[in-house]
Amino acid sequence: MIAAEHEEKEIGEDRSFSDLAIGFSKSNYEKMSDQERLELAQEYANMLTDKLGIERCPVFAESMVRDSVGAYYSPSEGKIVINIEDLQDRDLVLDYIAHEAYHAYQHGWVNFLEECKDSIKEERLYELQRARVWAQEFEDYHNYCGDGYEDYMKYATQDVEESANEFSEEMTESFKSYVEFFEKNDAGSESGRQEEIR
Repeated sequence: MIAAEHEEKEIGEDRSFSDLAIGFSKSNYEKMSDQERLELAQEYANMLTDKLGIERCPVFAESMVRDSVGAYYSPSEGKIVINIEDLQDRDLVLDYIAHEAYHAYQHGWVNFLEECKDSIKEERLYELQRARVWAQEFEDYHNYCGDGYEDYMKYATQDVEESANEFSEEMTESFKSYVEFFEKNDAGSESGRQEEIR
């Protein structure tokens, strides 16, 4: 298992949004080591968890036994783990991080539901209703084991998976459009950075 070096940077020291997008450009990403890719994935996770208003999740990579598992969020450890073999695929990493960050968000709501007072529950009814669904689905969670279409559909039609996929698709596409903008405008060069400032 490899981990992003969480102690090296203080919380507020993430690279700028444009530098993060430049880091994920195909030409830069392909040149990186797995450790550098994991560090970049950590910064992307930080950006997403900040956007979601939840505590940051450390990102790790490890070899995973089943081909059907690309990443997971561990609620007991509060971490995101990516299949180390998938670190070379930038698009998968972006998708996995966004998907698992949303699972962290969902678990936060489930925990809030379990701990909050009745008066608060009435004020946040919609989110709490969804959290109730998520709590039940996490309790009865169906992992996809590669056992055909029915097995996949049981996994994929869970609200926790559908809503995480929606968030992941939205965030990944949005972020990739910024990456493409910086790639097209050669924002990695000094002249490209000057254009970005204007």
